[in-house]
Amino acid sequence: MQVNKELFEEICDSAGEEKIKRAKRYIDEGRVNIIKADYQNANNFNLTSRVAGHYDEYEVNIEVKKGELEVAYCECPDYQNHYCACKHIVATLMKFEKTKFWDNEHEELPKEISKNKNNKFKYKTFNNLINSFYNEELKELSPDETVKLPEKQKIKIEPKIEYDKFSSRTKARV
Repeated sequence: MQVNKELFEEICDSAGEEKIKRAKRYIDEGRVNIIKADYQNANNFNLTSRVAGHYDEYEVNIEVKKGELEVAYCECPDYQNHYCACKHIVATLMKFEKTKFWDNEHEELPKEISKNKNNKFKYKTFNNLINSFYNEELKELSPDETVKLPEKQKIKIEPKIEYDKFSSRTKARV
């Protein structure tokens, strides 16, 4: 098993039979998309997924350290109201267990290439944040407006990134 069996059973017991059935249905319908997996072993891993619920899409974060559940967070109303394992959390763990998602990032490569591969994605989250802010600014401009900068003028952007460990949310301000 990729996930500690006792921990998996504990989460499923906490969720209940109805949520387990719905989680399985979400997986069968292709509603669960694991977008990040940092896997060391069955007792140490981090998962982030997006799960399409009936009313909205929810982000799920799961962090396990030394076989203990450190973080299990979902944006759905069920989790927000009851702070218990929801069907989205269960579905994320089940999907992870079925797909061996983490294997895709662990190819057998020479050590030099592996280091370069890790460096390539080192600032991926930061770049995604900056691009989303940039795209939002472009949307605010009307098609008639053009922004022209004098040639060779440099712009220095110093973002402040805040991470809230309890809600697993990242904010960036420029």
